[in-house]
Amino acid sequence: MSHDQTQEVLEAIAQLQQRLEKLEVSKKVKKAVGRHGHPPKAYEGLSGNYFEFQKTDDCETYQSVKDQLDNCLTDTEFRQDLSKNNLGRAIINYYQQTGNLIFWAPNQTALMFGHARSGVTDLNPSERFSIPQSKLILLGKHDGDKVGKIQVELLVNFQQFMEDEVNEKRRLKYEAALQKISTPKKK
Repeated sequence: MSHDQTQEVLEAIAQLQQRLEKLEVSKKVKKAVGRHGHPPKAYEGLSGNYFEFQKTDDCETYQSVKDQLDNCLTDTEFRQDLSKNNLGRAIINYYQQTGNLIFWAPNQTALMFGHARSGVTDLNPSERFSIPQSKLILLGKHDGDKVGKIQVELLVNFQQFMEDEVNEKRRLKYEAALQKISTPKKK
């Protein structure tokens, strides 16, 4: 082989190596797969998780979500649905005391206020919340190891809430008995 031919072969090998490197690099880079015309899901991969939205006075998002929730809590059916469950009552109490909100993601598109429960398909549009993920604190999953539920119980001081609730019922019972005893009987 002549020197020119050797030089041409070396250049061809160098070009082939560059093309091969480009192919390998492009093979490693994955293209984002579009959802074929569907908008991206707000809570993709986070269904079944609990979130906390902490009170902030200077946040428009917090104020609009708070107003939406306050409006929902005036609905007796919504409030009764939450109050059927001990954790639901504890979450309402936590909100009233601190202003912080606890949400659950039943699917990847919306949040529900309160504890994990069924009925997401029957929800009123006003009972569905949409909050930017950047403003939420992820507490964990409801299912499986129940880390999220345990985090919520710790956050809302669930044990203390249950003790307070039992003591309040006992106090009301004693007051009613005392009222009954202390009222004079009519003759």
